[in-house]
Amino acid sequence: MTKNALYTLVFTIISTSLFADQGGPDAYGYVWQDSNESGGPTYNWVDISGTGNLVSGLSDDNSVPFISMGMSFHYYWADYTELKIGSNG
Repeated sequence: MTKNALYTLVFTIISTSLFADQGGPDAYGYVWQDSNESGGPTYNWVDISGTGNLVSGLSDDNSVPFISMGMSFHYYWADYTELKIGSNG
């Protein structure tokens, strides 16, 4: 499976789950819960405007090259060390 196909699959799984307050477990045991749900995760907004890096080069319907996360993130069957930011989310 190519990286683009994998990201498309992950995006599809995540985006279809956004229309409910909680979901799962799926076949891999993953569950998710909205921060507004009773017992859900505590939402803690962190403003990085003073410490973050500005992402430039975004315009309508495009994305920037892969960006290193500086860590490894295991999600389903793969470990990810990079992310991609798109103009449409």
